[in-house]
Amino acid sequence: MDGDELYRLLIARNIRLGGRVVAMSLWQADTSGPDVEALYQQVMSGWPVEMVGAADLKVKELSDMIPPVPEASTGGESQAEQEDITAEKLTPVS
Repeated sequence: MDGDELYRLLIARNIRLGGRVVAMSLWQADTSGPDVEALYQQVMSGWPVEMVGAADLKVKELSDMIPPVPEASTGGESQAEQEDITAEKLTPVS
């Protein structure tokens, strides 16, 4: 098995796993609807691969399975937004 074939297999596996995560999330939203397997088949047969990946990422972010992706900075941050957050307490000056 060469590197390209392994890469293709890993990508296909990640897409299938992402589709499963999305299907389980959709099922949690309405447990009286179709079962997870039916939702998985709908996701895999009807959604574009890019949407499966984006939905998988969003479900994982909302579930705290991965840290949130930082928003792109516009460069117009205020001084307060640029300051580092520390655990130090500010004490009043005597």
